[in-house]
Amino acid sequence: NREWHFSRVDLVWNFPGHNLTRFVLAHEFATHPKAQAYVSLYRQKRLVTGITFQGSDFAIKIYDPVAKRLHRKKRPAHGKLLVTFPRVEIEIRKNRLKNLLGKGQLLQKLELQECYSVYRDLLLEFATQTEPVPKISGKDDAIYLAESKGLKVFPQLLPKLSGATRTKFLAGYEAWKRTNAVAFVDWNRLLPPTFGQLIASPTAKRFPT
Repeated sequence: NREWHFSRVDLVWNFPGHNLTRFVLAHEFATHPKAQAYVSLYRQKRLVTGITFQGSDFAIKIYDPVAKRLHRKKRPAHGKLLVTFPRVEIEIRKNRLKNLLGKGQLLQKLELQECYSVYRDLLLEFATQTEPVPKISGKDDAIYLAESKGLKVFPQLLPKLSGATRTKFLAGYEAWKRTNAVAFVDWNRLLPPTFGQLIASPTAKRFPT
């Protein structure tokens, strides 16, 4: 008899209580060492609905499962709008699956804690991507860069600025955050070391998949 094995595993968790747009935009300028093929940001009209990081036999997807199911961002239900939330899905296939969950062998069984540990470790590998440091010649340049580039230039430029230019830059950056609904996702805080700690968290909620 031929032995069966997994050829693909999707590791998934929902993050209720987080605004989908803010959650996605927090990763717009991020990179991941295992997903370097391309990054796709998805929009419906002016609304951000998801982002995908694609690699070899590997993908990370952040999206709204309600919108995916209904094929639209929001839809009235009994006179109200459905509550949306981010879902983070990691798709692992073929050789990547053997290396990450099969210890180099064909994967024939799944252990919940091991799956969660791999899920958590992979999301902790996200890194912020920043642009080369632009040159600033005055306060106007600082305001322009802060208001137009925001997160891309903030970490690199702030230590180089002082006095009134620094003050203007910070003001422009705060305006950019309000306009772009930027959030910062702390994966260490969202995902504790064990799955038991995750489901025991007072913020953990269950949604149908």
